[in-house]
Amino acid sequence: MTGKVEQGWFRLFLISDAQCAVAVANGENRSEATRSILREHNEARGRAGKKPLKEQSFERIMKAGRFLRDLNPSLDVDQVKCGYVQIELLSRINRHSASSVAAILPQVLTNETPANELQRQLDELKQTDPLAHALANRNGVRSITASHEKSCQKALETTGPNLFGSGSARIWKQEGSYPAVTPNFFITENEKIVAGIFSRVGSKSKNALAAAFELYFLANNYREVCTNIWMIFPERSEITRNLAFLAVKLGGAPTSDGWLKIAILDDNEITAFSEGDYAHGQLVDDFFGGSETEFKIPVKELITGERLRLSAFQIKRGYEL
Repeated sequence: MTGKVEQGWFRLFLISDAQCAVAVANGENRSEATRSILREHNEARGRAGKKPLKEQSFERIMKAGRFLRDLNPSLDVDQVKCGYVQIELLSRINRHSASSVAAILPQVLTNETPANELQRQLDELKQTDPLAHALANRNGVRSITASHEKSCQKALETTGPNLFGSGSARIWKQEGSYPAVTPNFFITENEKIVAGIFSRVGSKSKNALAAAFELYFLANNYREVCTNIWMIFPERSEITRNLAFLAVKLGGAPTSDGWLKIAILDDNEITAFSEGDYAHGQLVDDFFGGSETEFKIPVKELITGERLRLSAFQIKRGYEL
């Protein structure tokens, strides 16, 4: 038996998932509904003298819960005696060996297999054949990217053009290859492009802020052509939060032109970030300590070696975080 773990997470997942489904069915924004559910849960924890659950931890619980439910849809709450971290590790092992997960799942659920043992098994799978592991990772990324694009297409076909402000608009998908990075989909109105849509899954190999900067400048490059740019992700992450922050500080957020639309695809539904999503999460404190100095690029003069910081970004004013 492993050490004590927070076993109530799966019950929280089931309750929260059901509440969110009802809220969305009643027309509520999925992200706002999820945040409201977490707020109510934290109020209850506060009354019980417990620390509040952070949004990132709540998102991890929901993701782990969905994976476990997919493994065993009939699983009862009382059968889950492990923590969600162990289930997270199981999901990573599953990418390399689904048969291994099937074999160890009973012991994990009864909390007989600790997280460090699961991590050891995961590391072992990676080291068994480094080349195969690298190829699997690359193929896995391609597979995830292709799957997300197909899911986006299905959601766009279901949603239709009303999401983009016009029932008479038309939705186009890029066909074949093109020697440049372009939107995956386009929205046109009377032959004019009114929106470009990128389906993106983020990046595991880059710093979240670096990845967000790349996505922001990619979106900004197409702004003149497409008017509005949509970035659709499979889930909320550090990258989406960083991208929202950049939209606030550099332009594109709802209070600053509103041309950059960040959205999440969940259960075949595209949910755009609300204004609160852009301002949420103590973004300035998390990423820049409330200072704009980090927007200045450190440079060194080639001849004299003099160093300074260049202001390379136009900071938008008037949005209080």
